[in-house]
Amino acid sequence: GSVGKASLASGTPSPSSSRSLLLPTPSPSVSTVSVGSVGKASLLFPTPSPSVSTVSAGLVGQRSLLLLTPSPSPSTVPVAVVLRVNGLEHKLRIGAEETLVSVLRERLHLTGTKEGCGIGDCGTCIVLIEGAPVNSCLVLAVNVNGRQVSTIEGLAGEGGLHPLQESFLEKGAMQCGFCTPAMVMSGKALLDRDPGAGEGEIKRALSGVLCRCGSYKKIVEAVKAAGEKMGGKR
Repeated sequence: GSVGKASLASGTPSPSSSRSLLLPTPSPSVSTVSVGSVGKASLLFPTPSPSVSTVSAGLVGQRSLLLLTPSPSPSTVPVAVVLRVNGLEHKLRIGAEETLVSVLRERLHLTGTKEGCGIGDCGTCIVLIEGAPVNSCLVLAVNVNGRQVSTIEGLAGEGGLHPLQESFLEKGAMQCGFCTPAMVMSGKALLDRDPGAGEGEIKRALSGVLCRCGSYKKIVEAVKAAGEKMGGKR
């Protein structure tokens, strides 16, 4: 057919047109390519089949053009994992690229863990994995499969608040609250190892968490007081 000065043919271009387009009839089993020339530029446009990735190339003036149609990335395929969070087992199917903080907040609705910078600088996403503090924004959830994860939601027991939570309330260390879960969990990791930790050790343990209020004094005092409640001696 012809539209203006361009002719359109299915399978065979029209010899009489100044512009021709070739649109092959696709085979159900192979990827197809549509070829055409517009003026002096030849273009290739892939028509992908369901099973084969396609590559198209063409010449525009003196420049070659390469267009790729990729197959589905393996990272988009859900992975079955078992996350043990605060003593409970969660069987999930998650993407290989999902971070631990996103799974905790969006899949398990444990929003006590905060996401700040997303690049491991501010520390507000800190949780404990096997008792060690980690930035959950830098950890892929699939890498925590079968491991023990502790968040602020699991800190209080049936008998009431954890000594750290009590001390943060008593010392007024809550402040705006955004960094509090990470401060408390970092303090717990330290006091579990050494309830008698001194001020210098406490400051080092908390140094990975940015306090947006800029007031660390009450936080350090709260961790000290919690250590005393847990039997630490200085």
